Amino acid sequence: MDILEDLLPGKLTIWQKKKGARFTTDAVLLSAFADVKEEERVLDIGTGTGVIALLLAYVKKARVTAVEIQKEYARLAEQSVQLNGLTGRIHVIEGDIRLLNLEGETFDHIVCNPPFYPAERSRRLTMDPGRAAARTEQFLALKELAQAVDRFLHPEGHFTMIYPAERRDELMDAMKKMNMHLKMTIDIQPKEDMPPSRVITSWTKMQIDKTIRSTFVMRQGGEETKQMKDIYRSLGYEREGA
Repeated sequence: MDILEDLLPGKLTIWQKKKGARFTTDAVLLSAFADVKEEERVLDIGTGTGVIALLLAYVKKARVTAVEIQKEYARLAEQSVQLNGLTGRIHVIEGDIRLLNLEGETFDHIVCNPPFYPAERSRRLTMDPGRAAARTEQFLALKELAQAVDRFLHPEGHFTMIYPAERRDELMDAMKKMNMHLKMTIDIQPKEDMPPSRVITSWTKMQIDKTIRSTFVMRQGGEETKQMKDIYRSLGYEREGA
């Protein structure tokens, strides 16, 4: 069953599955921290229902190619693009990024909120098949993602992704094998007294002098931090107490 929900109340709405893969705070954080400029050409790998593509096109005025391998989620993403009047800024492609032929096109920025867990874990998870595919590397292993980024990223472009902090070393190894250079890394802590659960990294093919490193805390003392409220505000969310 499909349901229509607010993404940015009064500004953006999104079609989602009532049961299945749904957008989370990870997508919001990635959309905010990706340093996408107006009119830049962006590739969203594994767009799902199109959350990141919608936010980047509407808030940051980017031009987004959104690729999704699962037919049902690509359909929902396309419906949301049309509903929000963003067909001139977002092009949804149902396809496998590993096999995709874009005739040599490269992008100023690539973003990805990828599957987090190794493929073998999907056999141990009892969940909706679409959700399992979104969370596990059934269709896109980390090595394959790195190869896709190498193929589609402009020589002066940037790639930004969010990933489990526990798999940081695997991520670093995969990207460095593609001769990518780490421009920025942000440790995401759910609470002030908890270790990072996610890491947002930004990569480039260009040589860099220094990697920018920072920490972001989502909640403190039982409430959202000013950092988190600022993130919502930067994307146009109107929230009480923000």
